Amino acid sequence: MFLRQVYYNVYDYGRRVGTYATMDIQTMLHCSRQVPEHCAADGKAYRGRYTFERLGDYGDVKNGNLEAEWDKVRFRILHGLGKGGRT
Repeated sequence: MFLRQVYYNVYDYGRRVGTYATMDIQTMLHCSRQVPEHCAADGKAYRGRYTFERLGDYGDVKNGNLEAEWDKVRFRILHGLGKGGRT
């Protein structure tokens, strides 16, 4: 059985830091493996600072097929800024 890596966009106070695998996030932020998954699902910030957005297949990221992801992020930004708050 082949397990695929799960990748997340990582945001620090709402600014995108980059796209990382769960293991990399675990090392960078000194957190458990479940933190990005739970925070992304609940829309909660880790340590009141870091937020995560789970990406689909990393093949899409490598191939540059990010239209759907871009639209999702763009709408979140537009709606968040329109309300005067952070996304």
